[in-house]
Amino acid sequence: MGITDSIGNTPLVELNNLNGNPRVRLMAKLEGSNPRGSVKDRIAYYVKVKLTMPECVSVERRRTIEAFGAEIELTPGYQATDGVILRAHQILKENPERYYMPNQFDNESNVIAHRFP
Repeated sequence: MGITDSIGNTPLVELNNLNGNPRVRLMAKLEGSNPRGSVKDRIAYYVKVKLTMPECVSVERRRTIEAFGAEIELTPGYQATDGVILRAHQILKENPERYYMPNQFDNESNVIAHRFP
Protein backbone atom coordinates (compact mmCIF):
# COMPACT_ATOMS: atom_id res chain seq x y z
CA MET A 1 0.00 0.00 0.00
CA GLY A 2 1.47 3.35 -1.07
CA ILE A 3 0.84 6.78 0.39
CA THR A 4 -1.68 7.66 -2.31
CA ASP A 5 -3.76 4.57 -1.42
CA SER A 6 -4.52 6.12 1.95
CA ILE A 7 -5.94 9.36 0.53
CA GLY A 8 -9.66 9.51 1.19
CA ASN A 9 -9.74 6.28 3.18
CA THR A 10 -10.46 8.29 6.29
CA PRO A 11 -12.67 7.14 9.17
CA LEU A 12 -16.33 8.06 9.32
CA VAL A 13 -17.58 8.70 12.85
CA GLU A 14 -20.99 9.43 14.30
CA LEU A 15 -21.46 12.70 16.22
CA ASN A 16 -23.90 11.67 18.92
CA ASN A 17 -23.98 14.80 21.05
CA LEU A 18 -24.68 17.50 18.46
CA ASN A 19 -28.32 16.79 17.66
CA GLY A 20 -31.16 15.91 20.01
CA ASN A 21 -33.33 14.35 17.31
CA PRO A 22 -32.97 10.54 17.53
CA ARG A 23 -34.10 10.20 13.88
CA VAL A 24 -31.12 12.20 12.66
CA ARG A 25 -27.61 10.75 12.44
CA LEU A 26 -24.75 13.19 11.99
CA MET A 27 -21.59 11.74 10.51
CA ALA A 28 -18.17 13.27 10.02
CA LYS A 29 -15.20 12.25 7.88
CA LEU A 30 -11.94 12.55 9.78
CA GLU A 31 -9.96 14.18 6.97
CA GLY A 32 -7.12 14.78 9.43
CA SER A 33 -6.30 11.10 8.92
CA ASN A 34 -5.13 11.79 5.36
CA PRO A 35 -1.34 11.54 4.87
CA ARG A 36 -0.79 15.30 5.26
CA GLY A 37 -3.65 15.72 7.71
CA SER A 38 -5.90 17.71 5.39
CA VAL A 39 -8.82 17.39 2.99
CA LYS A 40 -6.47 19.18 0.58
CA ASP A 41 -4.75 15.82 0.07
CA ARG A 42 -7.76 14.71 -1.98
CA ILE A 43 -7.57 17.81 -4.14
CA ALA A 44 -3.84 17.44 -4.74
CA TYR A 45 -4.34 13.82 -5.75
CA TYR A 46 -7.37 14.13 -8.01
CA VAL A 47 -6.78 17.51 -9.63
CA LYS A 48 -3.70 18.81 -11.43
CA VAL A 49 -2.37 21.35 -8.94
CA LYS A 50 0.28 24.00 -9.26
CA LEU A 51 1.28 25.64 -6.00
CA THR A 52 3.39 28.68 -5.34
CA MET A 53 5.44 28.50 -2.15
CA PRO A 54 8.27 30.57 -0.69
CA GLU A 55 11.69 29.00 -1.20
CA CYS A 56 12.14 28.91 2.58
CA VAL A 57 9.54 26.12 2.88
CA SER A 58 11.15 22.90 4.08
CA VAL A 59 12.35 20.37 1.54
CA GLU A 60 10.30 17.71 3.36
CA ARG A 61 7.10 19.70 2.86
CA ARG A 62 7.88 20.23 -0.83
CA ARG A 63 8.62 16.54 -1.40
CA THR A 64 5.44 15.47 0.34
CA ILE A 65 3.35 17.78 -1.84
CA GLU A 66 5.19 16.69 -4.98
CA ALA A 67 4.57 13.05 -4.03
CA PHE A 68 0.87 13.75 -4.66
CA GLY A 69 1.71 14.99 -8.15
CA ALA A 70 1.50 18.72 -7.51
CA GLU A 71 3.82 21.10 -9.34
CA ILE A 72 5.57 23.62 -7.11
CA GLU A 73 6.89 27.00 -8.17
CA LEU A 74 9.11 28.64 -5.59
CA THR A 75 9.13 32.37 -4.95
CA PRO A 76 11.85 34.35 -3.16
CA GLY A 77 11.80 33.55 0.55
CA TYR A 78 12.21 37.18 1.60
CA GLN A 79 8.85 37.96 -0.05
CA ALA A 80 7.12 35.41 2.22
CA THR A 81 3.38 34.91 1.65
CA ASP A 82 3.01 38.19 -0.24
CA GLY A 83 5.34 36.94 -2.97
CA VAL A 84 3.49 33.65 -3.18
CA ILE A 85 0.14 35.39 -3.61
CA LEU A 86 1.48 37.86 -6.20
CA ARG A 87 3.03 35.06 -8.26
CA ALA A 88 -0.15 32.97 -8.10
CA HIS A 89 -2.18 35.91 -9.42
CA GLN A 90 0.41 36.46 -12.17
CA ILE A 91 0.23 32.80 -13.25
CA LEU A 92 -3.56 33.00 -13.39
CA LYS A 93 -3.47 36.23 -15.40
CA GLU A 94 -1.00 34.72 -17.89
CA ASN A 95 -2.99 31.47 -18.29
CA PRO A 96 -6.65 32.05 -17.33
CA GLU A 97 -7.86 29.15 -19.47
CA ARG A 98 -5.49 26.74 -17.76
CA TYR A 99 -5.76 27.63 -14.08
CA TYR A 100 -8.38 28.27 -11.44
CA MET A 101 -7.41 29.92 -8.18
CA PRO A 102 -9.65 29.35 -5.16
CA ASN A 103 -7.88 32.29 -3.49
CA GLN A 104 -7.96 31.04 0.07
CA PHE A 105 -7.08 34.44 1.53
CA ASP A 106 -10.01 36.34 -0.04
CA ASN A 107 -12.54 33.53 -0.38
CA GLU A 108 -15.39 33.81 2.12
CA SER A 109 -16.10 30.09 1.77
CA ASN A 110 -12.59 29.33 3.07
CA VAL A 111 -13.26 31.37 6.20
CA ILE A 112 -16.58 29.59 6.78
CA ALA A 113 -15.00 26.17 6.23
CA HIS A 114 -12.53 26.76 9.06
CA ARG A 115 -15.04 27.93 11.68
CA PHE A 116 -15.80 25.73 14.64
CA PRO A 117 -19.44 25.07 15.54
